[in-house]
Amino acid sequence: MTWKAGQAEIAELVKENELEQVPINDSNVKELINDSHMHLATARLAMESGDLKSSHLLAYDAFRKSVTALLAAQGLRPTSIGGHSAVDHAIRAQFPTREQFRAFGRLRRARNKYEYPGSESGGPSSDEVEDAIKEGEKAVDASRKILDSEVLSRWLP
Repeated sequence: MTWKAGQAEIAELVKENELEQVPINDSNVKELINDSHMHLATARLAMESGDLKSSHLLAYDAFRKSVTALLAAQGLRPTSIGGHSAVDHAIRAQFPTREQFRAFGRLRRARNKYEYPGSESGGPSSDEVEDAIKEGEKAVDASRKILDSEVLSRWLP
């Protein structure tokens, strides 16, 4: 499975070793989508308990894993060189009209502010966490629908 949009950008990301081609593994795609759903549920619980950092991280990871599933369904995965940034570039290239994926870069930058040593940020606010969960839900739902529509419904529950 591949999408016509973004083919040149994907080829460049592969050439630059930011993405790599791997065998398509249906179990991996399914696991990524299932993890996304679980991360969102846990993010809500963490928010309710007041653990805003964990909640934000889980919502971001739900978003990231859901769009990584779209790459995995094509036999692509980010490398350690490309990382989460490569996922962002690939998804924006392949799905430029999908507003459900536009927040990924913003959430990634917000996460980086408090996740990496030396950060001045104390962590996300409750509004930022609510936004991350909302955006994660949109991305997970959109990814699932895309995968379902591309004949992968044979193994998605």
